[in-house]
Amino acid sequence: MECGKTHKTVIVKVTHACNLNCRYCCVGDNFDHQIISETTLDNLFKKLSVTSTDSTIIWHGGEPLIAGLDFYKKVIELQSQYPNHLFKNSLQTNGTLLTDEYLDFFQTNHFSIGFSLDGCKMSHNMNRPFKGGRDSFEITFKWYKEVERRGMQPGAICVINANTARCIKDIYAFAKKNHIAFKFNP
Repeated sequence: MECGKTHKTVIVKVTHACNLNCRYCCVGDNFDHQIISETTLDNLFKKLSVTSTDSTIIWHGGEPLIAGLDFYKKVIELQSQYPNHLFKNSLQTNGTLLTDEYLDFFQTNHFSIGFSLDGCKMSHNMNRPFKGGRDSFEITFKWYKEVERRGMQPGAICVINANTARCIKDIYAFAKKNHIAFKFNP
């Protein structure tokens, strides 16, 4: 490793747009729906390749899957222009837009996938409904289990707030039963 070059971790906000209406979201509906540009991505990858030997990119949102599969194909194409830099890609998603096509691509390209899963069914649905009010737990947990079934070792972040704190025993029991190592964000 050259002097001064170190590993970098970067959280990239793909978009502020989201298909859920989380009770604790600070963005709300007052956001711009744009997707980060290809030029900005290329500038980021170029800068990372000059300042570090390897990096982890955490694709975040809003909901980063709103950008579409072609966006992530372009990410891999752009990263391949820097063969002397090792890029590790990670995605933080609510899971509701996942498909087998996405998972095939992410698995082939070694993406790590983390889910925003606010505990058990009751606490999750209390905090993370779709726009319009429909529950999101079933679809999120279905895709969490599919990622796990594929051997991709999903992660999970659970927001703890006044609502979920009242369900902490149920969240613990759910995590234990399903072998989920939650990272808790207060």
